[in-house]
This record gives sequence, structure tokens and C-alpha cells, in this order.
Amino acid sequence: MSSHTASTAFCTAPSPFGALSSVPVRNATDTAALDRLDHLWQHVMSFGYVSDAATFSSFSTAYRLLEAQALRFGMPEDCDDAADWAEQFLTRVAASPAFTPGTAEYRARLISRIWHKQLWHEVVMVAAGVISIGLLFFAIARSFASWAL
Repeated sequence: MSSHTASTAFCTAPSPFGALSSVPVRNATDTAALDRLDHLWQHVMSFGYVSDAATFSSFSTAYRLLEAQALRFGMPEDCDDAADWAEQFLTRVAASPAFTPGTAEYRARLISRIWHKQLWHEVVMVAAGVISIGLLFFAIARSFASWAL
């Protein structure tokens, strides 16, 4: 049983790329969502052949996740193949300036992604520092309390 069949009727209802203009690709949240869509699409496409129930279950789960993510980006409800829609959507988005190296939009997207990752790193490091200092003061206070008695 083949895991992915190419659809000849690619969601001919409203244009699947009508929502593309409303997706601000420079926004870090949308960039993360686009990266997730790309990751899910690659995962679904990695199933070349579905031969057993466990593999079919994995494929079905991956396909449902891809479909849910594609719906967030404006895939029509009546689209019969989320993988084809996601591939064409990602191809269209990849042609935008935010994904073209050397453009100002690409630099802004890259800086946004770096800051997003750096921010979480800093939050973890500050929290670890605060906890360490708190434990140090607690240990010092306990030693002074036992010394004063």
C-alpha cells in the first residue's frame, strides 16, 4: 500500500496561496510554525512505502499533524492532499525575500530566530544562577544559625 499518492486535483477551490500574503514570515512565531510545517512535511514524505500496521499508524499520525499545521496556514478544508498543498506552499514561501539569503528580510528573520533562541538560553541561565545563589545563601544562613546557638 503506497503511503502517498499524488493528487491531480490540487485543492482547486479558492487559491491555496491566498493566505500566503497574510502570513508575516518575518515574525518569529510564524517562522517557527513554517519550520514545523516543513519538518512535518519531510517526515510524511520520508514514508516511501507503508507495509505494516505499525508503520501505517506512524504515517497516519504524522499526516494528521501535517494536516493540522497546514490548516493553520490556510489550507482549504476540502483539500484532498495536505502533503501536496504543504509542498507547494513551502515552495511559494521559500521564494519570498525572508528565505532568500542576502536580503534584508532574510537577515531580519535570521536575527529574530537567533534572538528567540538566545532569549530562552538566557532565561535558563539566569534562573540557574538565581537558584544557585539562593541555595548558597540558604547554606550560609543555616551555618550561621547553628553557629549562633
